[in-house]
Amino acid sequence: MIGAPAVDALIASLKENQDTEVRRMAVTALGKTKDLRAVEALIAVLDDTNPTIRESVVNTLGSIREPRAVEPWIKALKKEPVIPGPGCLSSLWSRY
Repeated sequence: MIGAPAVDALIASLKENQDTEVRRMAVTALGKTKDLRAVEALIAVLDDTNPTIRESVVNTLGSIREPRAVEPWIKALKKEPVIPGPGCLSSLWSRY
């Protein structure tokens, strides 16, 4: 598991790096940390211009299972439907 000290560096990569693959990997890694600091950064990129990043964020937020992510997650899906990955919906909604 990726430790909490890596979260700030991953968030910076997500915000500042232009390489799609680096950003996608940062999204995935942030999800694996389960660190709640990652949630705000991920929510902020739900409207990213890159569809690969948006899809990755939708699936990652679903796996984190943080209630703060529900409303922004739903709004993002209403704007542009993405097929969530396996278990994403059940993980997100199991909190309710």
